[in-house]
Amino acid sequence: MKKIITLIIFLFISILSINAQCGIGYYYDFKNVTDLEKRDLKGKIEIVEFSHYEVNNSFGEISKGEKKCKQLVLFNMDGTVNKIIKYDSKGEIENIDIHEFENSQIRLISHFDNKGILISKTAFINEGKDIREQLFLADGNLNDQYFIRSYDLNGNMVKVTWKYHEEPRKSDVTQYYYDKNNRPIKYIRDGNDIFIISYKDNYSKIPLKMERFDPKTKKNKIDRSYECNSQGSIIKRYDDGELSSIYEYVYDDKGNWIKQIVFKTEAKIPYEIIERKINYFE
Repeated sequence: MKKIITLIIFLFISILSINAQCGIGYYYDFKNVTDLEKRDLKGKIEIVEFSHYEVNNSFGEISKGEKKCKQLVLFNMDGTVNKIIKYDSKGEIENIDIHEFENSQIRLISHFDNKGILISKTAFINEGKDIREQLFLADGNLNDQYFIRSYDLNGNMVKVTWKYHEEPRKSDVTQYYYDKNNRPIKYIRDGNDIFIISYKDNYSKIPLKMERFDPKTKKNKIDRSYECNSQGSIIKRYDDGELSSIYEYVYDDKGNWIKQIVFKTEAKIPYEIIERKINYFE
């Protein structure tokens, strides 16, 4: 169930598809879920190589164009991330992040530039039932902003508080709510920005839509919705009721997609091709 919850948050609250950046982000919002599960990857995976390409479209024939960027994600045997290496369009290293864990829980990420010089460190500090995420600069000083994440007994994140060292009275809070099946059904930002998540029925694992509550009209407005295939991959995205993106996939024999083609609008204008080369331990 925790894997399902993470997928839902991934769809609606966090980064909504990896074409928004090169590769994948961190997603350390949930406890007791492996980094593989958070990224909906199956099997004993050692390395995932993400490559993003422009699209050549010649007389309706789609092919890879210029490479935009590449990212390597190296995993440990327990499914946690060991290292993330990002490359630019010329194949040169841009930055490297090295992860450190304790009992499969993230504790520290060290951020290095392309010359191997330490830029900063992100620490994940236990504070009772909460976890503080704090960025330390290379000189050891604290970054002004930090995060406090609060969890329920199921490991679901129920609150995120953005705080500031220089302005201790200032804070921004987002709260998350779940149904009896541990599915996210609502989140509220700063007390008045309300989003409602709904499902086809009581048994569906994939959300149907997300609505934004308008305090002026006292009504819900559909903000974003998705259609997914049987593998749980997004195949259509709608923004404000309008079809904005279409996704097509090729899968390997483990059920992981290895190629994604992103199209824009109903005209199916090809926008980007993303490939994932996956190496397995087994």
